[in-house]
Parts: sequence; structure tokens; C-alpha cells
Amino acid sequence: MKETLSKLIFTVGLSLALAFTFSACSNESGVGPNINEPDICEMYPTDGACSVKCDGETYNPTSQFCSNIDNKIYDKCGGLLGLEYNPETHFCIGSKVQLKCGDETYLEGQFCFDNKIWDICDGETYNPRDYSCIENELWHKCGGRTYDPNTQVCGGNEILNKCGSNKAYNPETHLCINGEIWNNCDGEAYNFDNQFCSNIDDQIYDRCGGLGGLEYNPETHFCIGSKVQLKCGGETYNPETHFCSNIDDQIYDRCGGKEYDLTTQRCSNDILQEKCGTDWYDPSTEYCSNGTRKTYGSVEHGGQIYKTIEIGTQIWMAENLNYMYATGSVCYNNNCNYGRLYNWATAMDLPSKCNNTRSFLDSDCRINTPHRGVCPEGFHVPTDSEWITLRDFVGSDPGTKLKLTTGWYDNGNGTNDYGFSAWPGGVRDVNGNFSPAGYYGYWWSASESNATTAYGRYMSYDNSLVNQSNGSKLTDISVRCVKD
Repeated sequence: MKETLSKLIFTVGLSLALAFTFSACSNESGVGPNINEPDICEMYPTDGACSVKCDGETYNPTSQFCSNIDNKIYDKCGGLLGLEYNPETHFCIGSKVQLKCGDETYLEGQFCFDNKIWDICDGETYNPRDYSCIENELWHKCGGRTYDPNTQVCGGNEILNKCGSNKAYNPETHLCINGEIWNNCDGEAYNFDNQFCSNIDDQIYDRCGGLGGLEYNPETHFCIGSKVQLKCGGETYNPETHFCSNIDDQIYDRCGGKEYDLTTQRCSNDILQEKCGTDWYDPSTEYCSNGTRKTYGSVEHGGQIYKTIEIGTQIWMAENLNYMYATGSVCYNNNCNYGRLYNWATAMDLPSKCNNTRSFLDSDCRINTPHRGVCPEGFHVPTDSEWITLRDFVGSDPGTKLKLTTGWYDNGNGTNDYGFSAWPGGVRDVNGNFSPAGYYGYWWSASESNATTAYGRYMSYDNSLVNQSNGSKLTDISVRCVKD
């Protein structure tokens, strides 16, 4: 009874379903599909009764489409309910709509470049103009050509074999010669350790100083020995025997081994002469005193000959005293070219206790008038008033007129108008420390200030004065002697 009832229910349901389907998908004539109602047809795509036509061909609109470009049926891209596309310009690969490559379709693992199809390299697309795919690895092309990076190198746009046992090199900067890599200078090989390639003229030069030496600009400099020297007017020269004048940029012979100033000096028979007014003179035997040519005097002391000069009514030594037999005297950093330095008691040739004693309180410390001290016979240590006489005779800017024309720091030189040749001999303080030579020149006077200090005079690189000093008698400074 139950089985008969079930069959009856199934038969009635099937009849109703068929009736509904026919009613929904039939056109007004009840024959064929109703293409004006595709949405209804798409709801029932699998019963064979619902379909549309494309240029007379039946297709399933849920998984296919009719192209309005060529009225042909194509599978949708991505399957059921997938994407439509223009079959003239695109194609379907997997579930993706892809632009054709020069009217051609291509496969997974390929790509399109310049309307040509290429295989992907190591999972990547690339620019085939600049790269090649070799054994699934990307390599730069060389001048648009493919090369084997295992055995070749690219230099600019040129493919070269590797050097020796597969040693890679840059052909733009290096050369391969007999299996060895050399530096390249305009096609010529050179050894970087002791040579260099000038970027001025692309020529090879030896380094100055040999192995590991200096490079230089060959247009403006040259190498002599291990020293780079500036050219003179574009010419090389030997600086031991010649010099380059900054007046006219010309090369001249040294005079007695010395350079000289062409505007104020000349060389005669290897003797350097200077100009005094309109006259030339030999500075080794003569001096210029305020435009007047004069001959040096001389005095001997301790085995050394000292030049003397006349300034006004005074006759001074023209150089610092360098009397080595005075106990307690020192040379600046063991260099006696500046003359020796003396504390006050040593300069006065008095006992050391006089550095701490007033002269009138102890007969051993008495100051004579004049007081010879360590000066030559007939000369003495000048008093402060004698220094004032010198300064006043010279007149304005006395420091400039008395200082040497060379040797002072930062071009603080003088004009040496009277041949006094004041030299910056430096100072040693009470703690034994030297101040830099070249900055200051200090000289003792025979005039005390008190028991522990005495007067002197000093000149500086940075002004034109002759200043009074009042310092500890224990300080070591220079001595200039004046004639009795």
C-alpha cells in the first residue's frame, strides 16, 4: 500500500516539474528557447531544454559566450560563470584573460615582449634586450649579444674570455696578458704598485718615490727623487741647483746655493747682492743703512767673528750673541743658529744668586756702567735707555725696520732697513719650556726692575713695535751687545 502511494506521489511531482519547465523556457509559440529571457534560461542550464543560439549554433550561456566580434562560441575564461573576452585581442590561460602576443596565444611559463613569445627564466619575466636566460639564470647581455658568464666577461660592448684560470676582470680598466690581469691605460698595461695612469693625458708614469709612491698631475708637476715638484712655466728643473721665480715664472740658477728675490737682489759671480737705494751691494760684507751702502765692522769673541753695524751714534752687533763659554747658556731646542739664550745673571756674567738679589745690596751683584757681561771686549750689555735710543733713532714702526726680511712666523718679517737683522730666537721660561722660535725675539738689558726681574726688549711677528719687557731674571733670552 505504502509503495503504491510513493510511486503515485513521484509521478505527480515529475509531471508538475515538467509542466513548469516547459512553461518557463518556451517562447510564445511554445517551440525552442526564448532568447529574450536569458536570465530565466541560465537558472536551468543542465536539462538540455534551455539554451541560446549563436549564429545558428546552440550554446550554454553559463559556461560559454557568443562573441559579437566573429559570432563564434567560446568557453568562458574560468569555467562556470567565468569571464568573456575579445577573442581577436585576448585569450584565456587558466582562469585569466591575457592579451595576445602579436596575434599569438602562449602557454603558462611564457611571456610576451616586443610582440614575441619568450620562456620565463627562473620564475621571472625579463627584458630580452638587456638579459639572456642561460640554464635558467638571468645574465646581462653584452652589446645586445648573449655570452657565457662562466667563461666570458663583458667589457663595454665587447665580449672577452676570462683571464687565466677563469679570473674575471673589467676590460675597460684592465688587460689580460699571458693569463695575468694588468691595469689598463689607454690600451697599455701598467703595474699599479709603482706606476699610475694619468687621467690628464692617458699616459703611464712612474709613481714618485717608487713602490707605493705618489701620483701627480704631469701637466703642472714633476717628480724629482721622491718629491713632487711644481713645474716652472711648464718646465721641469733641478731644485738643488735652480729655482723658479714667482716674479716671472722663469727658471734661474741658485746663487751660492740660495734662491733670491729678483726685484731686490741679483747674483754676481755666485755672490748674492742686494740693492741699497740705487746701488748694489754684497750682503756678506756690506749692509744697507737707511738707503746708504755701508761695510760691516767686525768683532771676535770666543773664537767667533760677529758683524757690527752703525745706527745713529751707536755701534751694535748685527747678530745674536752665541758665546758658548758662559755657564748656564742654552740653545733653542739644541739649535744654535738663533744664537744662545741666557738668564740675566749669566748674561751679566754675575753669580747665579744675582737672579734673586738687588745689585746694590750685594757687591757680588754690582752693575757697572757700562757693564760688559758676556759681551766681547769693548762692548757691553745695553741698558734700557740705550734700547730707547735705538728705537727713537729708527723712528716709526721700529720693529718692522729692525727685523730680518725672513724667518718670522706668518710672514711677519721686517724690512731690515739698518742691517740690525733682528732674529726671532725664542724664549725658555723658568720651567725650562721653549716658546716657538719664529714668533718672538727677546733681548736682555743691563737694567734691573727689582731683585727677581729685569728689563729687556722684544719684537713680535704680529706687530711693528719694539716693546719693553719686564721678566724673571731666570728666563733665558737672547743678548745683543753694543759698543762702549
